[in-house]
Amino acid sequence: MLSRGFHDEFNEYISKCEKISDENALILIEKIQKYTGGKTTKNQNYYSLFIDLLSYGIVVHHGSMPLEARLLVEEFTRKGFCKICFATSTLEQGINMPFDIVFIDRLESSDPLGVKNLIGRAGRSSVDPNFDYGSIVIRTSAMSRFRQLMTTPITLKSTSMLDVEHIDDIDLNEIKQELNEGTYDDSFNLPQSKLEILSDDESNQIIRQLLDYLFVNQKFISSNTITNGDRWSKLVSLFDSFYAHYVKRELSQGERGVLHTAIRILVWRVEAKTFKNMCQLRYQYVSRAKERALYKRRNVENRLEAKFTARYQEIPNKNCHSLPLVDRGILARDVDYDTIIYDTYDYLDKFIGFKLSDILYAAFYKYFLQNGDDRALTAANYIKYGTNDNQEIWLLKYGVMFEDITILKPHITSINQNELIVNQTFYQLPEDKRRAVERFVN
Repeated sequence: MLSRGFHDEFNEYISKCEKISDENALILIEKIQKYTGGKTTKNQNYYSLFIDLLSYGIVVHHGSMPLEARLLVEEFTRKGFCKICFATSTLEQGINMPFDIVFIDRLESSDPLGVKNLIGRAGRSSVDPNFDYGSIVIRTSAMSRFRQLMTTPITLKSTSMLDVEHIDDIDLNEIKQELNEGTYDDSFNLPQSKLEILSDDESNQIIRQLLDYLFVNQKFISSNTITNGDRWSKLVSLFDSFYAHYVKRELSQGERGVLHTAIRILVWRVEAKTFKNMCQLRYQYVSRAKERALYKRRNVENRLEAKFTARYQEIPNKNCHSLPLVDRGILARDVDYDTIIYDTYDYLDKFIGFKLSDILYAAFYKYFLQNGDDRALTAANYIKYGTNDNQEIWLLKYGVMFEDITILKPHITSINQNELIVNQTFYQLPEDKRRAVERFVN
């Protein structure tokens, strides 16, 4: 994630950028606002420096940016609206964002191929059919490292990881072995050895208890029910036991903090669905928005400190320490909305989407097959897709985001693995909304 220190360090240049008035640029900025829920009014809830800077043509780009926002920012840049871009090493990935000048501040963690991709961002910013070029500016302290990287030969490995005899990472080695043996389960995206753990007696016992806490009167519980009081404490304790059984050891305090935050976000995803709503709900929790509104009238708002929530860290990792997203002692009113956006995306993309949802989906689905408990199938769908609606699930499988599902769904006649049929009103939708599924329409 990019530190906010760049704003102070380069304020001399930032202050020279005037507000953008181009209608096409403003349309892209509005799309990012709608997706993230960020506002540009300072000292108000949901204020986003990232979007505020964008309105002056100043782009921020890094790996924790939500994918949809990142794509819009890259389009914003390609269309020539970007005046300055502050980026981490994500630009080394060959992203199509051309600039007249690339300033390299530091190269500590860079590799030769990454640096050559980075300097390739300079040039190609003109739309005229003329010879185009760009410039590279390097901080003096980085020159030695730059020369070293540029003169290092680049060679690609000739051996696949599947053919390597042993990989130090235990989980990767297990996946490699099962892929080679043909026993890896593609439907659950997990090796058979993990699926056996997720459907053994101990897992089934924990899943049975989890279902009793996740459902009230056969309905999946709301965030108000789940995130407060004794029910929440017992629920996260069960998830601790489940995940500890899965990784075959006790969890560290840091792992528990990350897992508890992920479960909270999972419940918000079921209830809120869109990324914007999840971020705003999380911001309201951490910044104590409702309490601040109450205390503001009593002139004691300045005494409220932000609530604890765990910063995203990669788990499982037995050496993981408990790290707060917001430093202890920070006032609730000073919680940074951009930090919420980036950390929430890290949870959704790197942990929930990449690891946790597959594990929980397999456990609940296996329990459903073994015991016929419909609650387990409902929970499995909610965890993996954020919904139990069959049409919404298929739209998600077709690559539609929740932000667009509410718009597209009324215009879908039927959808399954073989076809997507729409009614005539579909063709009255804006082109950018139709584009999400148009190639699949029969």
